[in-house]
Amino acid sequence: MRVLWSVLGLIVLIINVVAQASVTDPFKEHTITASDGSIKAKFIGSGASLSELWVKDKYGRFRDVVLGYDNTTLWKTDPSHPILNSIVGRYANRIKNGTFSIPISKSPDPNSPNTYHIFRNGPDTMQARLRPMEEKLDGIAVTGDLSAQLQEA
Repeated sequence: MRVLWSVLGLIVLIINVVAQASVTDPFKEHTITASDGSIKAKFIGSGASLSELWVKDKYGRFRDVVLGYDNTTLWKTDPSHPILNSIVGRYANRIKNGTFSIPISKSPDPNSPNTYHIFRNGPDTMQARLRPMEEKLDGIAVTGDLSAQLQEA
């Protein structure tokens, strides 16, 4: 739980930014470091994926606690993990054009083409798109676009 709050604090209260990538290369890493040096996160523009998250363990040694690749271009070439550590979109973009109701009033048809089939969503979903990142004074900006129906951002 402490790591979760640290991560949220890092994202919300970013003070010191070190950006090392161009806007045009979606596989270059962008590094964000907390001003006190307690946590460091690296992102790539491919799906705005978190590639590394370094926090101290109970012995005070920094450890990368995020599953990822040592070579960031593997996000592009590994078909087994096309959305590894990508940000989530509206409704988590788990089901393309999916909807839900609270309280649950109907059950989705399990044979529907847009029901629980994440890998059938294709390259036009938020996680699969290549997102340019831009260095800002107080963080890293990831730009997106909206569909005509405002379903994807």
